[in-house]
Amino acid sequence: MKRLKPSRSSLRVAILCALVASLQILLSRWLITILVPGPDRRLVVETVEQLTFLIVITLLLYFLVRGELRAHARTENALHTSEEQLNESEEQQRDIFDATANGLIISDLDGRIVKANPAACAMYGQSPEGIVGLLLTTFIHPTYHARFAMLLESVEAGEPLVMQAEALRQDGTSFHIEIQGSSFSYDGQPHLLAVARDVTEHVRAQHLLEQRVEKRTEVLTTLLRVSQQMTSTLDFEELLERVLTEMERIIEYAAASILILEDGQLRTVCHNGPASQETAARRRLSVEQWGELWATMTKGETLIVGDTQADTPLAQTYRQVARYLGGDFSTVRTWMGIPLIAGGHTIGALSIEHDQPHAYTSSQAAMALAIANQAAIAMENARLYRQARRLAVMEERQRLARELHDSVSQALYSIALGTHTALALLEREGPVRAAKPLEYVLSLADAALAEMRALIFELHPDALEKEGLVAALSRHAEAILARYHLAVETVFCEEPSAPLDVKEALYRIAVESMNNAVKHAQATRISLRLRAQDGIITLEVHDDGLGFDPQGEYPGHLGLHSMRERADQIGAALEIESAPGRGTQVRVRVYLPSGT
Repeated sequence: MKRLKPSRSSLRVAILCALVASLQILLSRWLITILVPGPDRRLVVETVEQLTFLIVITLLLYFLVRGELRAHARTENALHTSEEQLNESEEQQRDIFDATANGLIISDLDGRIVKANPAACAMYGQSPEGIVGLLLTTFIHPTYHARFAMLLESVEAGEPLVMQAEALRQDGTSFHIEIQGSSFSYDGQPHLLAVARDVTEHVRAQHLLEQRVEKRTEVLTTLLRVSQQMTSTLDFEELLERVLTEMERIIEYAAASILILEDGQLRTVCHNGPASQETAARRRLSVEQWGELWATMTKGETLIVGDTQADTPLAQTYRQVARYLGGDFSTVRTWMGIPLIAGGHTIGALSIEHDQPHAYTSSQAAMALAIANQAAIAMENARLYRQARRLAVMEERQRLARELHDSVSQALYSIALGTHTALALLEREGPVRAAKPLEYVLSLADAALAEMRALIFELHPDALEKEGLVAALSRHAEAILARYHLAVETVFCEEPSAPLDVKEALYRIAVESMNNAVKHAQATRISLRLRAQDGIITLEVHDDGLGFDPQGEYPGHLGLHSMRERADQIGAALEIESAPGRGTQVRVRVYLPSGT
């Protein structure tokens, strides 16, 4: 056990008692009777003894009480200092409570306000006296009452309160607040200390950011949709109409036109507005007549004339351009020109008109420019595609002309000569001598017919689908025989079950291989085989011609390159085996998926 140490007061009392007892013993009467003779002297001694005892007791009590008084004084000083510090701390807390910029509210656990700082009173438009006694829900929008009640119950369980809500002022106006609260002891009772912070600006900034993100997403979605619309067609005229349609969905306009730069002039190629297409198509001006308007657009900048009736230089230039173009432009109050740029060159412009002044903003101009950039690329692709088709048609016509000249035309010429010969013999020597020339004429007619059928087959893209791959290869073999008097050995399976693109690719590869054998390899024998087994279609073309090095380069001869491209398009394996003087074998294998 721990030994208890006696206090200083207890030791002093014990010592005092011991001294009094000792003095009492020393000055006791029996001692005086023994030591002092005579009654008179004893009386004097007893009196002195009593006085001495009283003096000693008084001194002892003085020393004892003086220590206690000093200890009591020190205790009183300490208590006074603590009270002053406590008062100072409470005053500091009150100052902090009152000076805090955020709203501080003390309420009981039922939500009734006990105290609020000036910031809270100003936040809700209440006086310090008027706010006391009100419920916290008085200042919270009813939409958030249920959630606040649930959080208030959690505070009683010792959990913190955190929420954002729409708050109400005394005048009925609303604002957004963030409330953070926790339980604490106030006047010896559990209470809620809530910190209310006005977050209206933060919420507005958040909403603005969300709106910007939403708008940006809408812009990107629109551009994606426009891009899909632009790239879904290569028909030039259809594409122009789609450009104006998509532009109208995004930017409202009274009229819009697409202008294309041709030989230093801007020509209207598509129009959507009051004027007819015929009237708009006649509008054509040089870039010099467009002046500063065209000069600005060639820099890649969208140009907005906010008020065409104003006295600004751009407005005056626009009115001059309008006079050059003719027509009625008096209702046009806002004009926007958007350059069409492809490959780093300005190929034209979009002309957008509105009947109200200052109808377009810079953001709309940026959106229009983004659409115009996509439109320009799509238009350039469509133009190149149309040009490529024209070249392809021209090349095909030239090829057909050569084929007709080399085969059908010569056959018809020979038929004509043979017929004249037969007629002459018929007149001079009779029908017997005319029979042989007529047989020759008949063979020429059969060959010309076979050649014409092969050419017609190639001209009809649906012929392969209707008649099949085997029929197409047979017709071409007959055309080789008729044209070059070279028999083609054919071994065909039944019509294979394959997609049309696979059949077309195999047909083109076979035609190219046989044409090479006849025209370049000087072959005297050609074999053509087609097999279909276990989901694999195999095409083989073999000739006994001059042969060549398959790894060599042959500038100007695109046959091998086109065969490889066609094989790659259908996922086929193309093998070409050849060597100089040893002929050539072309083998194509197509692996068809199961169920084809």
